[in-house]
Amino acid sequence: MQPASELVASVRKESGLSQRALAERVGCSRSTVARIESGDMDPTLTMLARITSAAGGQLEVRARRPGRGPRLASAGVGSGVGSVDHVDWTALRALVDWLTRYPDHTDAAIADPPTRSGDPRLDNLLAATAEKLADDAGRPRPRWPAAVAPLPHPWRPSGTPRQQEREASTTPSQFSARNLLLGADNLWRTVPLR
Repeated sequence: MQPASELVASVRKESGLSQRALAERVGCSRSTVARIESGDMDPTLTMLARITSAAGGQLEVRARRPGRGPRLASAGVGSGVGSVDHVDWTALRALVDWLTRYPDHTDAAIADPPTRSGDPRLDNLLAATAEKLADDAGRPRPRWPAAVAPLPHPWRPSGTPRQQEREASTTPSQFSARNLLLGADNLWRTVPLR
């Protein structure tokens, strides 16, 4: 799967548009396009579709084999990546979106434990995500997250004091129990999917 940053940069360049011109067509700021292209921001699938359409293209999303949906054990973590600093947030959001739409697949999606990364922040992120997905679907939590020890000290994404305060105030209980101060809107949508 091509990273969103490369996809946006390539469709923009192929269309001959500047970041500003593309942003005007999409209805967002130039800085949003620049942040996506630099990898500092992961867009939603809806935003990627808007961007590719504005550049004269069409976003294609392929489904997996019937009967086998995405798995948390492989979502958001590329091979050899062992750090929360290199998480594919778009893939994690896509998994959360998919399970929000198809909650009957939650058990299968979170059953397999991911390979331990060596980064306790990443291991806790995946464990907390599995716990929240199970709780949201009204399903029993898988056993593997219990083997992941919570972080000894709080971790939060970088940002201004006001941003960090907002992150802490919107952190789901499953994440705060693991000392991850990460607002729910980083992975879960505040507006329901249609």
